[in-house]
Amino acid sequence: MARRRKPINFDLLTSGDKDELVRVIDDLRKKRPCGPQQDLHAEDYEDCWEGARLSEAIQGSRKVRREGGGYSNYQLYTIAKVLGCEGSYVNEWTIRNALRDKVYGYGLSAAGTTRRTNRITERLRGGYRDAIRNGDVGDSVFGVYMRSTGEGRSKQDYQVQVVARSDQEAETIAATLFGYALGAVCSTDFVKEGTASDTMMQNEKARKKTVSYIEGKRNQIAKLQAEITDLEAAGEAISMYSISAFTVGEDAGVDI
Repeated sequence: MARRRKPINFDLLTSGDKDELVRVIDDLRKKRPCGPQQDLHAEDYEDCWEGARLSEAIQGSRKVRREGGGYSNYQLYTIAKVLGCEGSYVNEWTIRNALRDKVYGYGLSAAGTTRRTNRITERLRGGYRDAIRNGDVGDSVFGVYMRSTGEGRSKQDYQVQVVARSDQEAETIAATLFGYALGAVCSTDFVKEGTASDTMMQNEKARKKTVSYIEGKRNQIAKLQAEITDLEAAGEAISMYSISAFTVGEDAGVDI
């Protein structure tokens, strides 16, 4: 009787245990992964033009992605973070470098590294993205890009950070708190898991940027005021000439 495989230990994985990382990567690189509980088998998969995917029955009962090898969105997100992924998507080069630096060393051929990179990136990408979008990650820092437009507005771009559980929530919070002053939300980007204290540095940079905008506008006002003064002087000079010429003309026609 075959020995039952041990489930993936995510506590070990997130604590930096290399053996557990190698084990989960070796599972994900398979055509038909055994999943986090290591209880999936070949018959739990269906072949399709994209490769093997979980059957609809398994996907429905476990509430997982068909291409994710039986792992939940948050589990895929966790694996990607252990591999060094940052921001709102899984970067292929990050995966390639992590396989070399954290998992296999330099023992793999270039072709072998490419095959593993492609498959693992495909496994992780959707789950990582949706874990962020759906709020599975918990409180996180999101970068929000905003732009003020319209008559009488400063027409400036701003980049602030807020704490939210999803990109949609981040957009709503930013629009509510900053929209009246900073304008419309253009886009949001996941930065990292975090709290309000993690937003302070970026928001201080954004505040200082507004101060620089103010100084720039004041300099523009000063230049415009100088131009207005010049124009006023020009107008006065022309008026004085006209008055003087009219007066001289009148004096020339008077009999003494």
